Amino acid sequence: MHRACAAIVMLLLPRSALAHAGAHGAHDIWRTWTLEPWVLLGLGLAAMLYAAGWRRLRARSRSLRGSRRPALFVMAMATLVAALVSPIDALGELLFSGHMVQHLLLTMVAAPLIVMADAGTVMLWAFPVR
Repeated sequence: MHRACAAIVMLLLPRSALAHAGAHGAHDIWRTWTLEPWVLLGLGLAAMLYAAGWRRLRARSRSLRGSRRPALFVMAMATLVAALVSPIDALGELLFSGHMVQHLLLTMVAAPLIVMADAGTVMLWAFPVR
């Protein structure tokens, strides 16, 4: 009888699910920034391509002067930094729920902002027409 009660109590008690083995400790998780060089390089390259493409595209079209696309792209980049570089990334290594927050930020926030900013088209304008 005692074993059955103990098993039921163990099933009902919430436990943290680890997203990855060997994760950080929880004591300093909010001060941990993941400065992975390849992630930073990719984000920086995307920002540079977008800025160069936007300058060239805006010079050719006056109708884009009041466009919100650059602001949408900045919000998308900020979301990507939050998901991939900030302590949310370290939390994603520690907790499954933090890992899922990363997925939500990437799929439900950053991806639509990138589409609304028309990032692919604007980045193509960074390259020579030839």
